Amino acid sequence: MMINRNDDVFEWVEADRARELIRLNIQLEHRINERGDLEPLPGITPALFIIAQHCDGDERYYRSDLPAEVRLRLAELSPEVALHEHDRVCEILAAHARCADLFAGIGYYFDRHPSPDECPDVIRRGASYAIVINGRQISRAWSERDDEYAAELAVETQREYRQRGYARQVAAAWAADVLDSGRVAFYSHRTVNAASKALARSLGVVPYAVLTSYESYE
Repeated sequence: MMINRNDDVFEWVEADRARELIRLNIQLEHRINERGDLEPLPGITPALFIIAQHCDGDERYYRSDLPAEVRLRLAELSPEVALHEHDRVCEILAAHARCADLFAGIGYYFDRHPSPDECPDVIRRGASYAIVINGRQISRAWSERDDEYAAELAVETQREYRQRGYARQVAAAWAADVLDSGRVAFYSHRTVNAASKALARSLGVVPYAVLTSYESYE
C-alpha cells in the first residue's frame, strides 16, 4: 500500500516531521547507534530490519549485526516490495537470521490535546485509564512502551462493549496525560485491522508512516 496523499480520511504529516517521529517511535524499543543502526535495549531483541514510508520517501533501519551483503540486497528493494512482499524480505534476511515475526501497519501521533469533555466516564487506575461499569473494567488504555520523549498507546475493550465509544474515551484520557508530560503520544495498528483504523479516525490522530518491522528472537 503506497501512501495516498489525497486520502479522504487522513492528512499525512509533512516529511521532516515524519522522519523525526519515525526515529522517536523506533527508539521506544531500540537504541540507534552513531551509524543509524539498531542496537538492543535491556531485555529487548532489536528488529532485523525496519522500513517506514512517509509522504516523501522512506527510511530504512538495519540491525547492527546485519552483514553488508544483506544490507545491500535490502537497500535495492523498492518500497512496495520491502513493505509488503514479506516472504521475499524474510528470504533475504535468512542469510543472517530467521525472521520470526513482523508488524505491518500504520503509525500515527496525537497532534492535539484531548479535552476533558472527550473522556467523561474515565477513571485513573494505576498506570491505566479505564471505564468501569457495575464494578467491571470494560475498557482501558495504557502505555505499551514509553521513555522520556514518547509513549505508545495500547487499548482494549471487552467484546460486548465495543463500538460504543469507550475505547475513544480511554485513549483520549491517556493521550492527554502523555501530552501533559511534554512527550509525543503515538498510536499504531496493523494495516488489516479495520476496527483500529476506525478508532484512529475517531481520535483525529495524524498518520506519519506506513511501516513494516521484521523481527527476530535470535
